[in-house]
Amino acid sequence: MNETDSIAHFRRVYPECSYREVKDLVEAIRADKYWFVHTGKRDALYVVALTRAQIPTAEGYRARATFVGSVGVTEEAAPYCRRGRVIGMARHGANFVGRVIIPWPEFLKLIKLDSAFVYGALLQNQLPPFVTRGVIQELRKRLSDASTPPQ
Repeated sequence: MNETDSIAHFRRVYPECSYREVKDLVEAIRADKYWFVHTGKRDALYVVALTRAQIPTAEGYRARATFVGSVGVTEEAAPYCRRGRVIGMARHGANFVGRVIIPWPEFLKLIKLDSAFVYGALLQNQLPPFVTRGVIQELRKRLSDASTPPQ
């Protein structure tokens, strides 16, 4: 798929995203990008899924993704894994395991939240296997409740 076909495809998949946001996704796929969940912490990161997670393995299912190549995805998160969705991964022994699948529009909102809070939630399995708009709103509420001092 060339760049214009990819942009057209993801504009249909994510109609709520602007052209620039979709172009950022396509460029992230082409540049083999990854993002750390928390700056300074190297045991959790985000990558973009390149395939569905359909190949069974001991830890769940295997999918291809940017940066890491092949990644194991938990059985709970595997049904949501698709090309263009972001995989939230945490280190499990020597390998990374995908625990959370995040659609691109929700990922753009998630990275604007407090990274330490999201990092803790990912490592403690407090995030559902598929992050939706409602999950982002709930995280914002929990974050604002935690930051307001008791009266």
